[in-house]
Amino acid sequence: MNERIPGPRLPELKGQQQSQQMLDLQASAYAGTADGYDEMVAADGSVRPHWSNLASLLTKNSAEQWRALRRESERRLRDQGVYYNVYTDPAGAGRTWRLDPLPMIIAPNEWDVLQPAIQQRARLFSHILLDLQGESRCLRNGLLPPELVYLHSGYYPALFGGAAQAMTLFASDLARGPDGNWWVVSDRTQGPSGIGYVMEARQVSNRVMRPEVRDIQPASLLPFLRKVKAHLAALAPRKTEDPVIVLMSSGVGNEVYFEHAYLANHLGITLAEGGDLTVRDGNVFLKTVDGLKQVDVIIRRVDDSFSDPLYCRGDSVLGVAGLVQAQKLGRIGLANPIGSAILESPGILPFLPRLARYFLNESLKINNVATWWCGQPAERQHVCSRIDDMVIKHIDRGNTPIFGGALTKAEQALLIGRIKAQPWQYVGQQRLAFSTVPTFNGDELIPRHLVTRLFTVGNGAEYDVMPGGLTRVSGASSQPFVSSQKGGLSKDTWVISEQTEPTAALMAEQSYRHEQAERGRNSPPVPLTSRAAENIYWMARYLERSQTILRLMSSYSELYDRRYEEDVQVEARLLNTLAICIYQHLSFSMVAFENESKARLSKPLTVEKLARWVYAETVNGSITNNLRSVIRSGYEVRDLFSGDGWRSIENLEQTLKTIAKRFSAAEEGYGLDRSDIDDMQRTLSNTSFAVTGATGDSLPLDQGGLWLKLGRDLERAHCLTFLVARFIGQYQIEGEHRQLEELLRGNDAYGSYRRRMGTLIESSAVFYHLLLDPRNPRSLYAIIDGMEPLTQSLDARRSNAASGQDQLGDALFAALAQLRLAPQAVWSDLRHQRLNVVDVVFRTKQNLNLIGQEIDQRFFAQVKQTSRR
Repeated sequence: MNERIPGPRLPELKGQQQSQQMLDLQASAYAGTADGYDEMVAADGSVRPHWSNLASLLTKNSAEQWRALRRESERRLRDQGVYYNVYTDPAGAGRTWRLDPLPMIIAPNEWDVLQPAIQQRARLFSHILLDLQGESRCLRNGLLPPELVYLHSGYYPALFGGAAQAMTLFASDLARGPDGNWWVVSDRTQGPSGIGYVMEARQVSNRVMRPEVRDIQPASLLPFLRKVKAHLAALAPRKTEDPVIVLMSSGVGNEVYFEHAYLANHLGITLAEGGDLTVRDGNVFLKTVDGLKQVDVIIRRVDDSFSDPLYCRGDSVLGVAGLVQAQKLGRIGLANPIGSAILESPGILPFLPRLARYFLNESLKINNVATWWCGQPAERQHVCSRIDDMVIKHIDRGNTPIFGGALTKAEQALLIGRIKAQPWQYVGQQRLAFSTVPTFNGDELIPRHLVTRLFTVGNGAEYDVMPGGLTRVSGASSQPFVSSQKGGLSKDTWVISEQTEPTAALMAEQSYRHEQAERGRNSPPVPLTSRAAENIYWMARYLERSQTILRLMSSYSELYDRRYEEDVQVEARLLNTLAICIYQHLSFSMVAFENESKARLSKPLTVEKLARWVYAETVNGSITNNLRSVIRSGYEVRDLFSGDGWRSIENLEQTLKTIAKRFSAAEEGYGLDRSDIDDMQRTLSNTSFAVTGATGDSLPLDQGGLWLKLGRDLERAHCLTFLVARFIGQYQIEGEHRQLEELLRGNDAYGSYRRRMGTLIESSAVFYHLLLDPRNPRSLYAIIDGMEPLTQSLDARRSNAASGQDQLGDALFAALAQLRLAPQAVWSDLRHQRLNVVDVVFRTKQNLNLIGQEIDQRFFAQVKQTSRR
């Protein structure tokens, strides 16, 4: 099957020297497979006409040019954060999606056959679904064996009956056999995945490959997204101009979570999880920061069994209790309806021809791979007698296919025994030698087997097919199956457009973008879930907290290096104060530290020893632990960030991985020296502040920017009051100047103080600058005053019905009043007034705590999250 044959007939290279520099297809002997069909090369060695331009490019470009194109493709995917979670890969959810730069090409005449065939198939499956939801004529008339429905793991009696809904999204996996004909291998009816990856693959190929082959004009994909949005809006039971549409995801652990975020972003809808939704009186509501908001349509990316713990799997934490009830009452549009999992069973395939004649009065326009359901005696005997040539599948899609020819005789006997014991659970499919397509493996061009997924969207009666698809290729030439979880690659799929005008696709894209922009000006903002708001809010708080500890650690390192330059006792006390401040930001017992404080006055902690706590990821509250929380929160709301914002989070994640490796090496005896610590300090400062800037600039106030700013300001105010109180608590008359100087440095205000107040460090001026100066953006007064319009906005959007008071505004006003009304004498004489200063700061901090509690109770209490501190 994988035997090499002479290379294809391609344009000859001029000159022996040139041929040695080029990627020579003749030298690599690319000719597909000996007994199969190759997409680019015909059996006689000639290049198929629709591949001719790309084949010419393969001989023209040097190996180094192709390496550069592959690197550019990988870079773009990595920069865009295009992930595919392979569960067995150590990289996990952070594994970059693997895309081969060479596309799969479908000729116009082939597309003219495939498009109506897939449209017909989508209509047929929608008819079957509607029938099962209603009269079940296909079962009563013997067109479909009842075992395939009632014994399927996805069958729940409560799913059927009530309001019926057609299938909106549908996909089929196609493979080409040795005879050159396309066959359907399987169908996706629950929530077909891949549309987002197709769109991202096209973006990459447009930038990497299209400039190389300008003569090839693939059909534009963007109009398909417009049709998806239109069909989704049409599902809304409430006929409104702007229906509320959400994509229901199982969360960041899902293998295609990138696509969930991508579609939510590009369709302009809300990305939600089961915990963000609730059913009240048969209607579905979204938990938003403005209260409950009724949902009209759900794109369901949670499997049937997990969608509703009341009617399906009771142990599911991914679904929404009562969603089935809402579906049966016709109160919610679902793409696709719960219950559609049954139609993904390969056991249905043998019965599709007669179902097509019954429901459509048509013959199938595209055949299935030869499939036999073992619930029928003759078919079971055929499968068992030809087990070597069979791919055995369970009627439940989640089970791994078994290749009979790969088993030993003993294993085959056990498999046949299982089939005979429960024959209705199994099907046998003819093992098909899938066609191959040229794929890069290093510098070599090799044939890989392929499966192409084609997508449709419609209303049950009419369907639109995406003019492209997701082509996946096997992980190795000898691998007979195609699986992204088993090392497979993906390809962009180009359907060659017959439009003669080269700018037609561009004009279509521009028209679509203009239409979306016009609509966006007049549409209400996409609802923000309480979960998303909470993640943004705490992301900002963790980020600000980490940066405060970074500044304190930087101050400690600098002070430690020059501890003998001035009064040793004063410097030792300052180091002790800084160490206490750092430790109290960690979840770390202070008992041992304070018991030994006198000894440490004479011998401060080394920077290396302190760093082992500050940068250790296992210490709760450490810099790296807090930044991990920033990343986790960022993943939860990645659909809200711009490309730059998301890249900054990824860079931070890479930095933390590097630091973790350094700590691991240190624990193995390599040591953690001062240069490592200084480098970690600089790198974490740069990457964390990059996240602050990039994410802050990418979020409008009504799409999370308010919560980002509110979380940052509240945490900044908390850190400031904490440091002031701690420094005053450790105050000594001797060395007052140095203490005040370090207090300014710890709050990132030393430079601004000197520019405003000069070089004289004096207590009243320092406290005015840190606490009262409205022109200092980091002063406590400026921070709290800047929060006032934010809290006013929240109070106006969601007033407290029980009290009728603006509690956030009241707490904020009390915090400002506490600062405004404090007598001037409190700040002018630190020696005699420090208890009064601490009292003012403490009362202000109490009001800040009230603001934080009020935010948690009013906006986040309904979110099922682990507690945060």
